[in-house]
Amino acid sequence: MRSARKHAAALLATACVALPAHAVQRTFVASYGSDANTATNCTFTNPCRGFTAAHGVTDAGGEIIALDAAGYGTLTVTKSISIIANSGAYAGVSVAAGSGITIATASVKVVLRGLNVNGTGGSDGVLMTNGASLTIENCVFSNFATGRGINVNTPATVRITNTIVRDNSDGIMLEGGAISTLSQVNVFGNANSGIMVAAFTAVTTKLAISDSTLGSNNAALIVSSQDAGATAIASVTRTSISNNGTGVLVLETAGTTKVGMRGSTLTHNAAAVGKVNGTFESLGDNFIRYNTNDSAANITPISPI
Repeated sequence: MRSARKHAAALLATACVALPAHAVQRTFVASYGSDANTATNCTFTNPCRGFTAAHGVTDAGGEIIALDAAGYGTLTVTKSISIIANSGAYAGVSVAAGSGITIATASVKVVLRGLNVNGTGGSDGVLMTNGASLTIENCVFSNFATGRGINVNTPATVRITNTIVRDNSDGIMLEGGAISTLSQVNVFGNANSGIMVAAFTAVTTKLAISDSTLGSNNAALIVSSQDAGATAIASVTRTSISNNGTGVLVLETAGTTKVGMRGSTLTHNAAAVGKVNGTFESLGDNFIRYNTNDSAANITPISPI
């Protein structure tokens, strides 16, 4: 009987060792980590090496924490998750092909904080084509020479703050019904558009941007509707738009395009406002001066309600 009990205990111990790791609420990655540590759930003491490995063992709604300076690889997100760099650490994503972070799963909520996403031949820093929300805080998206730093094409809630988007073809692309709020965002040196707000089909795409800087882009802000049922609308508050080819470009091929601005500056651009149909409304507290063309004919002055 004693021998039988010992045999049973040994079998149970073996079975427990063989069980796969279960998902956990918080996982860790580090320069010294190993993806083999998924077996122990990428813990603080046994971190994984890359985001993809850690993502696989993190609960939906959980967090992946980058502990130190390293490149952590591209990632396809399939669950609600937060990806966070330890304060003061460089958490890099180098993108040689495709997208750095891909989000294409319904209902997911994704948070990116403290990441540096760099294009080395890839198409997009972030590509979101499905999901409920995307929050970006304290990140840098740069050098996507033929693509976009941030590309959202789905009716998601988008929130971006304290972020730099520079030296891409398009800095931030918002379309497909995205509803976006940007604050303290710096958009520099993008070859086509700094920010584009577009409704190519019968959707409403919205942007509210405040306390930000758009400089040295071909066109700093493009707002465009191109379908009979489409609406593209942007509000700009306390924002500097300077040293661009065109400050704000309003393109209404079909549907409705509107831009409203208050408490902002449009200075030192080749053209302050370019317009093909649509409406650009300027509250009286904007400073629109020192452009090669101050574009007075394209601006509709308005009074506070």
